[in-house]
Amino acid sequence: MKNLEIIEKATPEDCNNPAYIARLKELEQELNEVKREKCLTSKEYGEALDRIKTQESELKDAICQRKLAMMEYAEVTDKLSELRSQKQKLSRQVSLHFVFNVICLIVARKIFFITISLFKPLRRFLRKNVHFKLFRKMLASHPIIIYYNHTFFGF
Repeated sequence: MKNLEIIEKATPEDCNNPAYIARLKELEQELNEVKREKCLTSKEYGEALDRIKTQESELKDAICQRKLAMMEYAEVTDKLSELRSQKQKLSRQVSLHFVFNVICLIVARKIFFITISLFKPLRRFLRKNVHFKLFRKMLASHPIIIYYNHTFFGF
C-alpha cells in the first residue's frame, strides 16, 4: 500500500525527478518479481494438487486392494477351518473304522474257534453214528468251508 500511495500522491514535478523515476523502476522490478513468484507458486501449487490427487487415487486403490485381500484372507481362513474340521471327522471315522475292523476280526476268530469246537464233537458223534453216510452226502452237496490262517477247513 505504501508504494501505491507514493504513486498516487506524485505530483508532476516528481515525474521529472530522477530519484522518483529510479524508485518507480525499482517498484516495477519488484512487481515483476512478485508476479513471477506468484506464477511459479501457482504452478507449484497446481503440481502439488495434481500429486495429491494422484496420491489420493493411489490410496483409494490401495484401500480397495486391502479390502479385497482381507476378504480373500477371511475366505481362505474359513476354508482352512472347514478343512481342519473335515480332517478331524475323517480321522475319527478312520479310527472308528479301524477299531470296527479289529473287533470284527476278533469276533470272526472267536466264531471260528467256537465253530471248530462245536464241529469236532459232532464229527466224532457222526462217525460213530449210522447216519454218517447220509451226513457225508449232505456235506458233499452243501459243504462248509472255513478259512483260517491261510488254510481251508472243510466239513
